[in-house]
Amino acid sequence: MMNRVSRRYFLKTMAAGLTTITAGYLLSNNKVYAQSPITQPNSNTILVVYYSLPETNSTLSEHRENSTVTIANQTLGNTQYMALVIQEALKNADLFRIETVVPYDTTDHAKLIDQAKKELNSHYRPALKQTINNLDQYDTILFGYPIWWADLPTPVYSFLSQHGLAGKKVIPFGTNGGSGFANTRTTIAKLQPNADFRGQDGLTIYRDRIENAKNDIVDWVNKLSLV
Repeated sequence: MMNRVSRRYFLKTMAAGLTTITAGYLLSNNKVYAQSPITQPNSNTILVVYYSLPETNSTLSEHRENSTVTIANQTLGNTQYMALVIQEALKNADLFRIETVVPYDTTDHAKLIDQAKKELNSHYRPALKQTINNLDQYDTILFGYPIWWADLPTPVYSFLSQHGLAGKKVIPFGTNGGSGFANTRTTIAKLQPNADFRGQDGLTIYRDRIENAKNDIVDWVNKLSLV
């Protein structure tokens, strides 16, 4: 989202190898789209946490396409799509989306990247809509985010400052515009020194490849041997 690269075309429903049944599952299953904290006791011990900011109606359509994936006429952020594929592959995991109280203006790419840079330079920590109240029940957290200016998004910093992950297995994933994870894995390890952070096991995907990466994501999840 934060780097300029050449235009890519939207994902067609079948281009990613998704069947109609799978696409319908991703788009209609209530568990997939539950965005609020999980407050009811359940048996799940794996949580997929992610931040994603797809651009909408950008004055430069290539930037919108670079930050989104479209399945069955529904537009998803790149990291959001990745999180949904991960949850589907795990079959028994909860999902939590990091969201800010004040939404970002995603209609103007230039303003958005400028705001992101200013927030990072000033160490701004935006207020979040929700926190996770039952974090103790989870043993493993798959933690997803895009790269902003070779750094974590400021809402991710907010999340990490509000949630202690001590003793939990934390595995990063996300999307990038050419920088890979940059130094974000080192940053997370410093912010959560008591977590069992497994940065070496993480997966980041170049955003121009995300529409064809479903099999790669599923293979990665399977190799983690979490279920």
